[in-house]
Amino acid sequence: MKKLTLALALLGATTLAGAQSWRFLPITDPGYPLKPTLALTFNRVSPYDAPDAIAWGVDFNFNSGLIQSPDNRMRTHLQVHRSDKEGVKATVFELSPRYTWPLGESFSAGFGPSLTALRTRAAGVSRTFTGLGLAAGVNWNLGRVYVGADLRWHNTTRKSGVDYDATAPGLKVGINF
Repeated sequence: MKKLTLALALLGATTLAGAQSWRFLPITDPGYPLKPTLALTFNRVSPYDAPDAIAWGVDFNFNSGLIQSPDNRMRTHLQVHRSDKEGVKATVFELSPRYTWPLGESFSAGFGPSLTALRTRAAGVSRTFTGLGLAAGVNWNLGRVYVGADLRWHNTTRKSGVDYDATAPGLKVGINF
C-alpha cells in the first residue's frame, strides 16, 4: 500500500509540475477554437450478460472547454447510441474526454476515461446503469470529412444480479465544422 501511495504522489507531483500551461475553462477565452465534429456511429456492442448487438447513433466531439493542454490536444466525445437484439434494447449516453496525439497531418489517436449511463429494456423490465471505462480511438480529418474508429470498454453498476459491462468497437463517419 505504501508503494502505491508513493507512486500516486509522484505521479501527482509530476503532473502538477507539467501543468503550468494547462488551462482550466478555456471556453471562456474569446476566440477559443471548439473545432466541432458531428458523426454517425456504428458499433458492435458485446455485453457480458446479453447477446452481441449492432448499435447506431451519433458522436459529437470538440476541443474540451473544461480543461485544455497548451497545444489543444484534449477532445471531448459525447456519444448517444441505440441497439436492439433479441428483445434486449439499450440506449447509451457516453462522455469521453481524450488526450490526442497527432500522427501526421490529418491523422490522430486519442485515449482517455469514459463515463456512461445506459437504459436497458427486456421483457417489460427496464433498468438504468452507470459505468466507468476506457476509450481509445483513431481519427482522420480530411478537410471537412471526418472518419474515425473507436474501442471502448465499460464496467457498469450491478443491479439485482445483472450488469451491462460491455466492449464496443465502432466506426464513425461525419463532418468537421
